[in-house]
Amino acid sequence: LWRPPTEDHFRPLEGVPVRDVGMLVDDFVAPLAELAQQLAKRVADHVSLDPTPSPTHLLEHLSKVQCTYERLRYTAATLRDHEVQIALFRRHWLLGMAYLLYADLSRESIVETVPSVRHDLLGAWTWDQRAARELYDRGIPVWLVRQLQCVPADIRIGSQVEFTIPPIDVARRLSYTPVYEGVIGRGSLLATIPTAHTYHIISRSPTARELDMDARVVTPSRSSAGATLREVVLPCPLIVAKPSTLGTTASRLSCSRSMLIVTVQVHHVRPESQTVNPAHGSAGRDKFAEFVHPWMPPSIPAWQTALSEVDRSTRPSSSWPYWIPEPALILGPQEIGRRRRYIINWVRVRPLWLSRLQVRDGPIEVVNSQMWRVYLNGHTETPQASTVTGRFALNTRHAFSDILHDEVVDGGDVVWHGFSFSEVPDALCPWVIWEVHELAFRYELIALDRACRRSTAFAEDRLARVFPGQSLWSVHHLPSPDSSGLFSPVPEHRVDALNALREVLARWPSCPPELRDASPLSTGDDVRTVEKFEHLVATVYVRTFYSHAGRPPILPHFLP
Repeated sequence: LWRPPTEDHFRPLEGVPVRDVGMLVDDFVAPLAELAQQLAKRVADHVSLDPTPSPTHLLEHLSKVQCTYERLRYTAATLRDHEVQIALFRRHWLLGMAYLLYADLSRESIVETVPSVRHDLLGAWTWDQRAARELYDRGIPVWLVRQLQCVPADIRIGSQVEFTIPPIDVARRLSYTPVYEGVIGRGSLLATIPTAHTYHIISRSPTARELDMDARVVTPSRSSAGATLREVVLPCPLIVAKPSTLGTTASRLSCSRSMLIVTVQVHHVRPESQTVNPAHGSAGRDKFAEFVHPWMPPSIPAWQTALSEVDRSTRPSSSWPYWIPEPALILGPQEIGRRRRYIINWVRVRPLWLSRLQVRDGPIEVVNSQMWRVYLNGHTETPQASTVTGRFALNTRHAFSDILHDEVVDGGDVVWHGFSFSEVPDALCPWVIWEVHELAFRYELIALDRACRRSTAFAEDRLARVFPGQSLWSVHHLPSPDSSGLFSPVPEHRVDALNALREVLARWPSCPPELRDASPLSTGDDVRTVEKFEHLVATVYVRTFYSHAGRPPILPHFLP
């Protein structure tokens, strides 16, 4: 718990467009998993003994411990960021255990005699004399912070300690702005136990958070008269990461390179033709229709039907950007080399980009489909600032370089779910596209839930239950054919995920009564019942998304 990571515990990632980011070795992270499990068991035991009222603060500490561990386990970051994550893990683990200890002591009968002080405890401090008495009666060391003349006469003072002014060299390193002024109590605790980012390299990152204004981006639009400019209003959705999730400009999300779990078997991948349907690669592609390509995973009928049934008679005035590039965009180029370039460049930037979506200290870059095309195509030529298209390409590169430190995405092998390659093998391409669907659906669900519900209390915990291993922010490993999830071809294996998603949708004000009041599925339900429920869930989701986002959502797909 107190051991800081060193260079010996750090393994840099290879083949990604940012240097000095990596993962902590499993031997270092594994003991933290045991501590997280220990706290989870203690919390479960506590709740079983006294389920009401709900211990909100305790559950928040547990949630932050679990989220921070997941980030340490699956997020590529700088060594400094890993240090911050461990400090955050330690803080909330200790606060959670302190909560439980106090609850245990409170259940014990308080005797008349003064208990012995527990010297194994750090103790507490307060300005409230009643709180001081309660702590003292339980044998917990406590400092009563008050001016001597303000101490009630019935309190006997054992010893008095004056506050000391910090040394000058220490004061110089501290901020000149006090973090808190006032009496010692709840206000001081909230001020001195922040969960926001704590140093400049983190707080300057472009990120996703709630915005009060629309973001605007200028994109090139082709017409018969040539290139023109078109201004598109892009209301930023309300993605908010847990307060415990941190990230630096160089801290990103990635899977451990030791996670070679699945042997991928792809029987239906056909040899790639030289061209695809021209309509698929055109700007006029119908995004409500399924994109057909040999590498596109099978669509889920209930979800695709729900998408085709969306009422498009009223065209929204604005649309959300794409935090994850559209799978059809990646597969859209008619030229094979360009298509392969899109895929490998996405795989390279993927761990870094996902981390960007988790940081909360600033607005996320507004990225539309055209910007994704420019970036994923790579640095194949130098854009000309004298043309509209060239200026747009330069602006797109600047937007991405703010995130990626102006480093290019090329060269070297990259590790993806345990596979190492410099070009994505044909057999893995459907799996890459499947993961793009899965990631896009997760982040769009987060955004939509935040847009529909202003309260974020435990929202991410509910959302995480929709996905295997409660992995909300990333796909931890490629699922096996018998895995459970929305993506499973076996209806019975989709039941738990559908029930969890229904719990999320039921909290939205626009959720219809037929879904809000519907009984959860059971594993004994027949296929027709599961698919009917699935269609209802999908219909509510896609219609709500379209009304907020102004564009069709990216949907989950069956496994390749």
